[in-house]
Amino acid sequence: MRILNIILSIGLVIAMLFSLANNWSSLSDTGKVLSVLNALVRGLTVLLDIVEFAAEAGVIAVTGTMSIALPILGAVLAVVGIVLMLVQLFINLFVARQPPPDPIQDFIDDFRYALIKTFDRVPKPQLIYSISSTSVTANSVAVLTIEGLNETNSDVTLSRTTITLYSGDDDVCLFGHGADYIELVRDNDSHYTETGYTYITP
Repeated sequence: MRILNIILSIGLVIAMLFSLANNWSSLSDTGKVLSVLNALVRGLTVLLDIVEFAAEAGVIAVTGTMSIALPILGAVLAVVGIVLMLVQLFINLFVARQPPPDPIQDFIDDFRYALIKTFDRVPKPQLIYSISSTSVTANSVAVLTIEGLNETNSDVTLSRTTITLYSGDDDVCLFGHGADYIELVRDNDSHYTETGYTYITP
């Protein structure tokens, strides 16, 4: 019966080590320390059982101080094992476990900065834009001139030009006279100076 308990204890220690290895990444730092100590105490307890069994079987001789120290050391390891088990149980119940590793997030963290460094920097704008006025009086016709100044030594080609006009009640909206719609007309339209209409001319 003693040898069976030793075999079962050895199997338990091996199972604890496998479980610790599989769950290592999800354990907190405190959980890792307690798990290692728990496995170490359990391993020493099994080692003491093997020594005592070998002494009873006459394989080794345990005399003098060793014969007194072995039972005391066994009792101390048993108490330490119980304390570690209770502390670990408390941590598992009330302390959040670390989330399992995310291979996608790990890949992003490892390579995103190196990848970004290979990107070309966005060139500085070749044109410096300015607007004639940022304030428009309500119920009046105002002319806003947008100027693009080329201060570089090279020619600039405008492949596409887009002007967006916002209408609404927000402060960022240029047009907000209560109408939900402002019609864009040509600069020679008969209504281009009336309220509710706007036009763009080069």
